[in-house]
Amino acid sequence: MRILTGLILMMSVPLCAIADVERPNSPRIFVDDYHECFAKSIPADDYGDRGTTAIYRVEAGTDRLISTFPWYTQQVFIRCIAPSPCPFIIQVVRIGPWARGSQATGKDLAIALYLDGRLLHSYSTLDIAKTSTNVERSSNHYSVFSAIPGYERGAGVDLFIVETIDGRPLAFNMDTGLLVDNALRVGTK
Repeated sequence: MRILTGLILMMSVPLCAIADVERPNSPRIFVDDYHECFAKSIPADDYGDRGTTAIYRVEAGTDRLISTFPWYTQQVFIRCIAPSPCPFIIQVVRIGPWARGSQATGKDLAIALYLDGRLLHSYSTLDIAKTSTNVERSSNHYSVFSAIPGYERGAGVDLFIVETIDGRPLAFNMDTGLLVDNALRVGTK
């Protein structure tokens, strides 16, 4: 029985180690909910956020380049709004990479919000967590978000919603990039 238990323990160690290994960067495509635009993110390195992300509007024939950003991401949300007769409004939310270490810091990106190609506001993992230890840890990495519901319309304002690992819902105003009172959310009391 001891031999069997020992073998099971030895076999589980490599699996735990593999579960905490970052996947190398690879080119990625992200499509908005209405399939009117998409983001293509191309890495410059195997790890990290160096690279380029381009936003395209889907058109008959060749798609039209709308914006280009000097970073790579493995997770981005885009929204293309076409209020007639105005031109497209492009909202981009970049989620930071899987943070290395075990504590939130002011250096690690958690989330950045963009409107029509310009950065509105970015938040570090420490900004989101509020304390350095308010994170979900693995052996080599940590997270500050438990869920990312995404875009929502609330009280006449476009919002982007995330949930922290301690259960706090956060709402960001997509016109300013600033955190707003959750009372602006539809259905929130």
